[in-house]
Amino acid sequence: MIVLFVAAGLLVGGAQNARAEEQEAPPSLKWSFAGPFGKYDRGALQRGLKVYKEVCSNCHGLSYIAFRNLADAGGPGYSTAQAAAFASDYKIKDGPNDQGDMFDRPGRTRRLFPLAIPERTGRARGQWRRGAARPVVDHEGAFL
Repeated sequence: MIVLFVAAGLLVGGAQNARAEEQEAPPSLKWSFAGPFGKYDRGALQRGLKVYKEVCSNCHGLSYIAFRNLADAGGPGYSTAQAAAFASDYKIKDGPNDQGDMFDRPGRTRRLFPLAIPERTGRARGQWRRGAARPVVDHEGAFL
């Protein structure tokens, strides 16, 4: 009985190997961004950023990307003024003001993209749970 099961297993396993050998390998593609000297297509990067802003940013964040990175070499190819205009489209919660209220202000190029859902992130959730807000420091160490 055991010999029959072993023989059936070998037969099925051999058939799978034969089927795998018959399949062709996927074609090799040449990408413009491959290798150390590759370049990204600026039009594609700008279209991707537009799709992110209109669709993906509802749920996903670019929390490690600053607005100034839009004007970096090798990026989407925006000028510094265009990156500043893009940043100003975002409303960033800031404060408190002199009355102790939080307020919205336009984004700045030195700041990171805002979090998509701030109340669900660990850092914000921890701050709100404790009832205290820590000072916001950008990744270069300057208080904002």
